[in-house]
Amino acid sequence: MNPNYFKQSFLQRYMQLALVIGLLILLSLPSNAQLVPFAVRSKFNTFGDNRLIGNSNITCPDTIPSTASDNYRNGTLNQDNGSFTKLMYVNIDADGTNFNSSSARLSLNPAAKVLFAGLYWFGYSNNATRTSVRFKVPTGAYQNIASIQTGTFSNNTLNNYACFADVTSIVKALASPNGDYFVGNIQASLVEGGAATNATSPNVAGWSLIVTYYDPIETFRNLVVYDGFQRVTSGVPASITLTKFLTPATGTFSQHLGMLVCEGDFSIAGDTVALNGTTLSDSRHLVGNFFRSAITEFNADVPSPLRNPAYINNTGPDIVDLQLAAGIVPNGTTSATFNFQSTGDVYYPLALTFGVEGVPQISGTVFEDVNYGGGSGRSLAASSGVPIPNAIVELYDSAGAFVDFQITDPTGKYYFSGLAAGSYTVRVVNSSLSSTRSGGGNGEVAVQTFRTSSIVNQVGVPDTIGWAAKRLNSQTQAATLSPSPT
Repeated sequence: MNPNYFKQSFLQRYMQLALVIGLLILLSLPSNAQLVPFAVRSKFNTFGDNRLIGNSNITCPDTIPSTASDNYRNGTLNQDNGSFTKLMYVNIDADGTNFNSSSARLSLNPAAKVLFAGLYWFGYSNNATRTSVRFKVPTGAYQNIASIQTGTFSNNTLNNYACFADVTSIVKALASPNGDYFVGNIQASLVEGGAATNATSPNVAGWSLIVTYYDPIETFRNLVVYDGFQRVTSGVPASITLTKFLTPATGTFSQHLGMLVCEGDFSIAGDTVALNGTTLSDSRHLVGNFFRSAITEFNADVPSPLRNPAYINNTGPDIVDLQLAAGIVPNGTTSATFNFQSTGDVYYPLALTFGVEGVPQISGTVFEDVNYGGGSGRSLAASSGVPIPNAIVELYDSAGAFVDFQITDPTGKYYFSGLAAGSYTVRVVNSSLSSTRSGGGNGEVAVQTFRTSSIVNQVGVPDTIGWAAKRLNSQTQAATLSPSPT
């Protein structure tokens, strides 16, 4: 086995081998543009869904007549983000350190468990501190969060930018993920175009928290989060194809789509998004003006107190949560293609979530036999085994080629779907396992003691100490699945 096998990022390996993405961009981009191609950020096959929350940290000035500013914010004044020579920060949590801040509420069922949490923020600024924000969870104090992925595009004298940070460990550490999340100090110029004139580069400052969660009462879904930083304008579309899922062969099923986009103007038309050739729209996201600074969930603006402030025109951010009509993604399919286009408005896609009701073809449980004493291995039931969450489970075809990976859910289960008929091998990555027994050390590595060969597969992972851990360092164990999935 390659000694560098476990040093590779399993997510990188998946993106290299299993991700199909096409991005059409002009070759004459500015030399200082740092656009980020869309790629998979997280993926789970489990019972649950994706959720997007977020808000804007900038709005129109109060110095215009108060009725005009109120009408701009409530969407009855049909003006775009560049209608003012100077904007103002939103700052609902002025604690003496924040110069801007806003909040949004996450509400999941009590049994739900967070699998992934990604924090995104964006603005229009060259400030060197733009890659850091203040983040406050429902029961904590503010903490500084640094970007691990930043995209930029030069607009006049300043840059549109977008940042991402993985905050999964912070959110999962909470006794409950539910409550109000705050983001502050998003860098953005208040002067249009970076100069004291009304230029064509409208300012924006906002954020979103994207959460993927497990919930045993939810439908089984393929849940994927894609992100990047692309610029869409006239003649510069973007196309993204999602794969590695399998929809039911017959009947209706749920299709859930989320999008995070910045710079969508309330009054500038020309922007569209299509899925499998079907142009998407609802009462808040119109045909020909889909991205219009709206923060919505299922065809309705997210109201107060679920976010603060709760404007209709949010001066740039679009956070979209759509329940798709039946048939847009057909029965028995394993891919879907999104097309972003514009004939007028300029906008920047940042993230895309997709949750489609699926069919698990290969599934199983990774568990620990905590009282294993040697000899024949025991099943999950016979050993009263302890399920292992967050284990990396990889899938290989009959030729030994990597196909896909999954991460076990809070009950230790994994699911694979979207597969062609054939024989497959499941490998559990030892370095992703840790014992549930007290007194164990970080250097222990699991040894496999039990497996079955069937559509429903169970791989038992015993406690590993002493010679077993040393002997089996940096190995994975395989379980061949048969008969072939259908």
